[in-house]
Amino acid sequence: LEIWSAESGRFATVEVHDSAVSDRSGAAELFMPSDFDANEGTASLDEAGGGGESFTVPTVTLDEQFAGDEIGVLKIDIEGHEKAALEGAADLLRNRAIRDVVYEDHGGYPSPVSELLEGHGYRVWLIRKGLLKPLLIPPGTKPYELPNYLATTDSERAARRMRAFGYRVLSGSLRSNCERSG
Repeated sequence: LEIWSAESGRFATVEVHDSAVSDRSGAAELFMPSDFDANEGTASLDEAGGGGESFTVPTVTLDEQFAGDEIGVLKIDIEGHEKAALEGAADLLRNRAIRDVVYEDHGGYPSPVSELLEGHGYRVWLIRKGLLKPLLIPPGTKPYELPNYLATTDSERAARRMRAFGYRVLSGSLRSNCERSG
């Protein structure tokens, strides 16, 4: 699969793996709630109830998948299985090979996910949608929507990236990010 990269001015190759990220390699049950057709983002390795069906999927760890790599931004939104997935990235987190982790946390702050990340030296921020740009605010602030957080090894960089108006990712140049946000 190739995706256009405005930063490099060329296509980037993306590998798609038919597996789920967890705390160990092997297999697990993927649960699809009965209302999955209304929101296809609700399947999870953590059974949340609500009927539906399940099937066995292969699992991998982030440590195995990205051993020796440096990761700028890891976006993780896996319906309650974030802690297990990050436990499978223990070496990457310990070595600070992941600079920024953006994650959704239904439990708010503090949570087992934030405690795991903070235990590896990451600083956690709540990401709130501002009118003209995303805002980084203290994580204990009461969210008014499903909370997304940034755990970072470089808070100063993250704050600089969020100063400019517009929405952009945490990696890449400001120019190319402005072009993407149009």
